[in-house]
Order: sequence, then structure tokens, then C-alpha cells
Amino acid sequence: MEVMVRQILIHVSCWVTLVQAKWGCAQPSVPTLRGRHCGWHTTLSADETDWHDLRFRGVSLLFGVDAVTRLRGSHAAVLGIGGVGSWVVEGLARSGIGCLTMVDLDDICISNTNRQLHTLGNTVGRPKVEVMAERVQQINPECDVYTVHNFFSETTADAILDSAHAPQRPFNVVVDAIDGVAEKCRLIVGCRRRGIPIVVSGGLGGKADPTQFREVDMAHATGDGLVKRVRSTLRQRYGYPKGADGHQPHRSKKWGLPCVSSPEVPRFVPVPSDTCNEQRGRTCDTGYGTFCPAAGALGFALAAAATRMLVKPQRQQRQQQEKKEQKLEPPKVATS
Repeated sequence: MEVMVRQILIHVSCWVTLVQAKWGCAQPSVPTLRGRHCGWHTTLSADETDWHDLRFRGVSLLFGVDAVTRLRGSHAAVLGIGGVGSWVVEGLARSGIGCLTMVDLDDICISNTNRQLHTLGNTVGRPKVEVMAERVQQINPECDVYTVHNFFSETTADAILDSAHAPQRPFNVVVDAIDGVAEKCRLIVGCRRRGIPIVVSGGLGGKADPTQFREVDMAHATGDGLVKRVRSTLRQRYGYPKGADGHQPHRSKKWGLPCVSSPEVPRFVPVPSDTCNEQRGRTCDTGYGTFCPAAGALGFALAAAATRMLVKPQRQQRQQQEKKEQKLEPPKVATS
């Protein structure tokens, strides 16, 4: 009986608050632009604390009130707002993250429809980060959202990772949703040098079974060509130890680097030769296909991994990060 009464009171409270907002009693959020960096700041009403509790009560029932408080005070960065990153942003926003930075230079294309959350008839041609910022604002007006309309590259890496657009809010976690090997490696190394926790995305192309995506140590990931190329580059250029490229991947030394990937063998359906026009290399018509349920599963698994990092007690997280950094120190080269 008490549970039923409590639920009725909650619904009444929501109805009253919505009526107040409709008639102007609640002040809406106001976006402010800052050049390439768009910071969404909100003017909160006196009842906003109750709003937050109502929005994310399910999260507190699952992880605890302290976890929701930590999420509310955390800053997460998502690099790459496409077929994977758009779903990561959705998962973090609906988990109550207090501050989000999104990094991407791309605009929405009609060909993104089959896998990217932000692609609708009225959003084609708009910047991906801008559309997702508006969506996050609708999910949680209290969340501070920063957009960096640029690619992560050698020239932009330091400014992005040092949170130049929000110097008072350093990153608590970074989610990699980039599909370029060199940029992924640069991001991993940059986060490790700064002590920023990071979770890495595996490949999406050719994956049709969403139930096979799982979080593993990057050294133990199998069946993922993108992860394999990233591991190879990290070993050759940055001195990382050998990963799971042999016949017994479970025996390789862990890197302490969380990665979400699928061991599923990627499938490829070739385009008939008469329509290929004898094109060489992979194009939009000759590369691996993509599937929305797989993209969502990968993105949500990354968001879950990042959320788990944030809700851990800070002392435990710091100790684990120190152990990871000790394991990944490149071997010292003796000089004569």
C-alpha cells in the first residue's frame, strides 16, 4: 500500500511540475555559444533538485545515491559522434552524467540513417555534435554540454585532452569512438600520460550479432581487426607488451585497458560486379556493412563501462590507475 501511495505522489508531482513549466513557472535552459566550443549552461529553478531525483531515481536504485552524486559531478568526453559515439552519448546522458564534451567535425549525412542515433529527416546536413547537444539538453537540462566541432588529431590532441574549452572541468573519463588507428593510438597514449581513465571501442563493421559485444582487456580482445591493428601500432611505436595475437590469447599479459569488442567474424556481402564499376579499395558500397542493433549494443556497452569507472570510489579508482600505468611503462633502453 505504501509503495502504491508513493508512486501516486510521484506521478502527481511530475504532473504539477509539467503544468508549471508549461505556464512559465519554470525557467528554461539557455544555450550560449563560444566560437567552435558550444557550452550549454542552464538556469535552474528552485525545484530542479527534485527534477534530477525524478529523472534518475532508477539509477540510484540500481547503483546507490552516492553513485548518482558522483555521476552528477563528473565530466565525460566522447570522441567520435557517429554510429557508436551517438549511442554512447545517449547512454551517459540518461545515466545522469553532469558534464559532457563531444568531439567531431562531421555533419549528418543521409547515409548515416541505418546506424546513427541523431540522423533524422530534419537533421541531415547539421553538425553531429550540435544535434546531440540539443538532444542531451532535452534529456537532462542540468547537464553542461560542450561541443568541439573538430577532429581529434596531432594538432588538436593537447587542447582537447587538456580540456581547454572547460579548464575548470577536467575529464574524469574518456570514451573512444574513433575509427582511425593512428588517432585511437594517439588518444590512448595521451589519456594514459595524463592519468585520464579511458575505454576503447572495437570495430562495428560487419558485426551483426549485438549479443556478442563485451568488455574485455584490450590485450585479450579477439576477432576484431581494428583492435588488432591498434595493438600492433601501440607495440611498435609506444612499447606496449604483446597482446592476443597468438594461439592462446587468454595467457597474454593484461594491459589494464578496457575495450568493448565482439569476437564475431565480420560478414561481408560483395556488391555484384556489374554495379561496382571496377572500383578499387573499399568504398561505401564495397566495405563492411553496419547494423543499428549492433551499433547500439556497442555504444551502450561503452557507456556502461565508463559509468562503472565513474561510480567506483575515487581511492580505489586511483589505485587501479596507478597499477595500470606501472604495467604499461615502456622498457628503458640502456645507453652506452
